[in-house]
Amino acid sequence: FESRPCWFKPFWPRIPVTAMTAGHMWHHEGCMRRLFLHMLHLVVLSRRLRAAPRFSNVFHSNMVLQRGKPIHVWGFDADSGTNLMVALGVPDAVPLLTSSTAGNPNGSWRVKLPAAPAAAVGLSMYLTLVECGSAEPAQIFEDVTVGDVFLFAGQSNVDLPEAYAHQFNAEAQTREEAFAASMGQAGLLRIMIIPNVQPSGNIFSSSEPAGELAEVDECHLCPSPFDSNSRYLYCQCDSLRWARANSSNVRGFSALAWFTAVAAWRGIDELQMVPLGLVRASKGGTKIMKWTPQDAVATCSRRRRRYQASTLWANMVQPLVGIHFKAAIWMHGASDTGPAADDQGPEYYSCALPTMINSWREAIGQTLPFLIVELPAYCNEMDSRTFKTWCDQTTSRLNAVDFNLPQMRIAQTAAEQLSSVFMVTAMDFGSLHPLQGSIHSDRKEELGKRLATALQANVYGDSAALWQGPRAVRAERFGSRGVRVIFSTTGGLQLDAEARCPTQVLPLYCTGSGFELQADDGVWTVAASAELGPNDTVLLDASHLQKMQGLLRVRYAFADWPVCSMYGKSNGIPARIFDLPIHGGTDLESVHSRYLERSPGPKKVLRIKPPASDIISRIDVSRKYAQLASAVAYPVFAAVAPVCLIGLAAIRIITWLENREPVREARWMLLV
Repeated sequence: FESRPCWFKPFWPRIPVTAMTAGHMWHHEGCMRRLFLHMLHLVVLSRRLRAAPRFSNVFHSNMVLQRGKPIHVWGFDADSGTNLMVALGVPDAVPLLTSSTAGNPNGSWRVKLPAAPAAAVGLSMYLTLVECGSAEPAQIFEDVTVGDVFLFAGQSNVDLPEAYAHQFNAEAQTREEAFAASMGQAGLLRIMIIPNVQPSGNIFSSSEPAGELAEVDECHLCPSPFDSNSRYLYCQCDSLRWARANSSNVRGFSALAWFTAVAAWRGIDELQMVPLGLVRASKGGTKIMKWTPQDAVATCSRRRRRYQASTLWANMVQPLVGIHFKAAIWMHGASDTGPAADDQGPEYYSCALPTMINSWREAIGQTLPFLIVELPAYCNEMDSRTFKTWCDQTTSRLNAVDFNLPQMRIAQTAAEQLSSVFMVTAMDFGSLHPLQGSIHSDRKEELGKRLATALQANVYGDSAALWQGPRAVRAERFGSRGVRVIFSTTGGLQLDAEARCPTQVLPLYCTGSGFELQADDGVWTVAASAELGPNDTVLLDASHLQKMQGLLRVRYAFADWPVCSMYGKSNGIPARIFDLPIHGGTDLESVHSRYLERSPGPKKVLRIKPPASDIISRIDVSRKYAQLASAVAYPVFAAVAPVCLIGLAAIRIITWLENREPVREARWMLLV
């Protein structure tokens, strides 16, 4: 550091910044000489009248910086041209990382530190800002560490606090609080909540990018979430600076973020000694338009002003640009659910979600991995106004079934066309009567485990982690009375023939349909039966339909509260919702179609029985080679016509026997 004339070697004290003095902090001889020369001025002026340079309020004590990435640090209130230096290091030692810069005319400044060495992961360090010529550091943050940082964004299902997930189990909450205290004490789980309102308490109204986060007082920590009668008391925190987790602050922190991080720490070996930083940036009842930068909003909608587009992006996400994250988890969509319109509905959302992700990545400057949480099961009574509907209600304001919610689940999958975007199934995580309505499922601990497995597979590169259920990739006609659905899966398929709607849920919300077929008249009809086929396929029986040739599409799990009957055999995760066109199939299947039969037994299944000629030859000949064989064989056939006539008579006899006797007798006659 001798070559840097304005570098001060810090003493790294363990006392509060407010108690620091020049004698505690600075020992560099050259700088002390300069200090002496300016002592008279310091005595006369006491302190500078202007504000001292400072970090952006994105930075704070107890924060986690992303490991393996350069560390961007910035701030404000510097004099133009003033030399500044930022250092990151442990107490009583030479700083691990340093970088210098000069103040801009507008008072802003920015430096870039190199990526911290692997040895820095988990260390409790000081982040220090030094102004050249000053008698003391401009600002110091304590207990800053390096680990993995995750951004959890969206609407109310991200807001919901940790204790909400244990609202029916006070003992589980007690255990969770004890675990949070131990993890915080070890420095392994740290949390932050981005303020989601202005200092006045009003919602954000400006779409101009904010330089910093809103200066809002931290929330009051939630009291014990259960009263003396073990009745749950709701409490949510909406503003929290970086802090180690403890038994109090975890209660009001995001349940989605908390249980995802806990499951990741428990399930991913490399994270055992890596601090995890969890950042919540969410606001209930908000449309995706508010989370999208202004320049990108018009890509999918022309109605910018109606919903104050870009306000949440500008005030809650834009100030974070420069911070590296390991991944983002996005849970959103309920407020955009509804009939097709210019600013809501499935067609709009299938454009808006990929657009938002691309615009975030462009602004952040990295291909940030995104995990998209599928809209869970709930009773969608009033679309975006569904807040206090429970699924065990005996009445509904709906007069007929609508499919706005399942169509939105389909729309969410459009984002998977982008690289490093992964949708995590949640349509099986319904809750009948949680405190905040069925739209706010309390099953966040289960969802967190599924998200952690998705992180393990897609962000941490563990190919053995099975994070998703089967996905339908193609549907085609199978003979004259069947449809075959081909799935992509690892570990095989599992069919639950006993899956049913909960008895408390009205048919308006849980239709009971699993696989449905659409005819050319637009009507959807439940498949007569479904049976597992070879090579990860499902065979659907359509024999009850009069016009097989008129079948256009097949869909699965199309309901607010779907009946999930298909699962991955190896991980138990439901098959993804789908709506696919039905392709024509093959000629060979049409030849086989007359042998499509129902197997005996109480359960209806489809099974293909091969024609009798296959029993003899066991050879499938393609159409091309069959035509060639016919051309060669015709002269021979003409010469032996009498023999052929006898053969035709035998076939007639076999056909008659097939209609009257067991199949095995027909095969025996053919062999004879």
